[in-house]
Amino acid sequence: MVVPQTMYFGLAKWLLEFGPQRGLEVVRVPMDDLDAVATTVAAAPTDLLWAESPANPTWLVTDLAACAEIAHRAGALFGVDNTVPTPVHTRPFELGADLVMQSGTKYLNGHTDVVAGFLVAAPAASEDRRSMRRSPGARA
Repeated sequence: MVVPQTMYFGLAKWLLEFGPQRGLEVVRVPMDDLDAVATTVAAAPTDLLWAESPANPTWLVTDLAACAEIAHRAGALFGVDNTVPTPVHTRPFELGADLVMQSGTKYLNGHTDVVAGFLVAAPAASEDRRSMRRSPGARA
């Protein structure tokens, strides 16, 4: 998986510490350099390109549509942490994202005594996941 050099520290820490234990190879890249993103994604089989825009804590802006194109050209999924702009300001599915993550904690409370969030798959990608969820018995 290819992730930003600049991203929320909690997710970066988890990915770098626990990702390899779970079989994830995590490669960090400067997301404001689309040539570097494309080169990194093409250098090895990539299952997921992850972005955060604007990035926490520097507010680095990533061209989400261009990253979606890079990911899809390589056969990878494109995921976006949309916590900072919220769906009010950025609609990643309309820019080509396959997955969107949003923190609820920050907007419901912000004091860490409430933990909430969601991960949503794009409608086109959802049907396969929905049937996978149903097969072990869970209801959609």
